[in-house]
Amino acid sequence: MFLDTGKLGELTALRKKLKLPETPLSGADELKELIAIIRKRDEANKEEQEEEAGE
Repeated sequence: MFLDTGKLGELTALRKKLKLPETPLSGADELKELIAIIRKRDEANKEEQEEEAGE
C-alpha cells in the first residue's frame, strides 16, 4: 500500500477523535522522486569510487 499511495494506512477514527487533519491523498509521487534522486547520487558516487580505485 505504501509504495502505491505513499500512505501507511487509512484515516482512522482516532485521527478524527484527536481532530487531526486528514492525511494527504498521496505521497507516492514525492517518494518516487526522492528515491530517484538518491539512486542517481549513489550511482555517481559509485562511479567516482571506481575511477579512484583504478588510479
